[in-house]
Amino acid sequence: SESVAAAAERALHTEQMATMLSHIQHGIVLWDKDHRVVAANSVATDLLGAEPGFFAPGTTLEETIRAAVKRGNLGPDAAGHTLADTLRYRDRTKSHLDQRVTVSGQVLEVRSDPTPQGGFVTTYTDVTAIRQAEVALTEAKAAAERANLAKSSFLAAMSEELRRPLAHMIEQSAAIERQGGASPDLTGALRKAGYRLLARLDGILDVARLEAGRFDLDDELIATGPLLRD
Repeated sequence: SESVAAAAERALHTEQMATMLSHIQHGIVLWDKDHRVVAANSVATDLLGAEPGFFAPGTTLEETIRAAVKRGNLGPDAAGHTLADTLRYRDRTKSHLDQRVTVSGQVLEVRSDPTPQGGFVTTYTDVTAIRQAEVALTEAKAAAERANLAKSSFLAAMSEELRRPLAHMIEQSAAIERQGGASPDLTGALRKAGYRLLARLDGILDVARLEAGRFDLDDELIATGPLLRD
C-alpha cells in the first residue's frame, strides 16, 4: 500500500542520513523548529564527552544545555550559567560562531546555522591543535621580542660604556699634541681612530633606537671633501 511504501521510504531516508552523518569528521546535530533533535552523529557525542544516545531524536535543546552545564562544558560556575542563558535565548534564525573549552580541555568551534524548515544545525569542530599552535606561536613571538629588547638594551649600555674611554682618549691625544709630547701625525691618527670608533658606536646606538622606536632624524651640513679624503 501507499502508507507502507511511504514508511519504507522514510526508513531508507533515515538510514541514508545516519550513514552520511557517521562519515562526517565534524560533530553534527540537526534540530527542528521546536528545538528538538532530529538527527545527530556520534562525533558530536564524543566531542562533548556525553554518554551514547545523548542526542537521541526528540531530545530538547533545554535538556542538552542543562546537561552541558552539569558536565562543565559551558565553563565554570557563573560563566557556565551565563553561556547557558545565551544559548537558550539565542536567535536561531541567524548564524552564530563560538569557541568553547570543554571540561576535558578540548577547544571546540561551535557553529549554528538556520535551516529552511525553521530549525537549525549545530556543528562541532575540534580546533584544539590549531589553538595550541596559535598559543605556541604567540609565546615564541613574545620570547623573541623579549630577547630582541634585551639585545638592544645590552648594545645601548655597552655603547655608552665604550664612549667614555674613547672620548677620554681623544681628549688626551689633543692635549699631548698641544704640549708637543708626540708628533702631530701620531696624535692626529689617534684622534681619527677614536672618532671612527665613536661613529661605529653611534651606529650601534642608532640601531638600538630604531628597534625601540625612538629614532629621530637630524639635518646636518657635511663637508664632503674631507669626508671623502678620509
